[in-house]
Amino acid sequence: MCLIEFLRQNPEPFPEWLEETAPEFNRNNFFGSRTLYYPGSRFDAHPIRVCSMAHAVHTFVYVDDGVSAEAVVNRLYRFQPHYYIERLQFLNEQQLVGQNNWMPPHGDLADGNVIEPYYLHVVLCRKRNLDKKRGPKKLAILFIGRDGFETFDILYCNNNRIRPPYLIVVENNGNFGRHFGNEGLLHNYARDYNALPELLLVREGATAWDGYQCTGACEPPGDDGAMNNNLRCLYELDN
Repeated sequence: MCLIEFLRQNPEPFPEWLEETAPEFNRNNFFGSRTLYYPGSRFDAHPIRVCSMAHAVHTFVYVDDGVSAEAVVNRLYRFQPHYYIERLQFLNEQQLVGQNNWMPPHGDLADGNVIEPYYLHVVLCRKRNLDKKRGPKKLAILFIGRDGFETFDILYCNNNRIRPPYLIVVENNGNFGRHFGNEGLLHNYARDYNALPELLLVREGATAWDGYQCTGACEPPGDDGAMNNNLRCLYELDN
């Protein structure tokens, strides 16, 4: 089974707040919808493509401390065949985290930012000559230039917790506990602070988290900008 086919079994109703013209970022609206969280995302559009074509997720959080804001803006052309930019909005920390400061509640996780931190909210609108087979009317993406562990802690594990992510992309294992695979820092935080996602999208060679079962839905990312073309498989939380 391909990823889109599996994801189509549980679509998300189109968020009402995205019906507005060029909606400004609203933390409660954005994170009240299903979110996909992708640490170490680089310019990988594959998760956005499969989730949007399945109408399974409409809001995406892409986090990478090695990709500048300028580089992200320059790569938005990748969506142009089907979508155009309706809003491009740089946020400050307070807009993103509410009344909290940008401070990990559970320790200083970052090794030091490689780039100047940024928070970029992008709303994409589907071109009028295309129908819903190409994806929903609109998508919202939050690009964050910060450490992926620190960002997850602040967004999903703090005292004013928002809805846990619907899907997390596990692209690599890393080392010394600071990795996204099983028993890595991200997994431990998600488990310890009740922020486990319903689904994991796991690259071949990375380790799925304990408590998740393979759905049998797998495919390589193709030419969507992934760092490699290894097979990716969906895993579902075993309830």
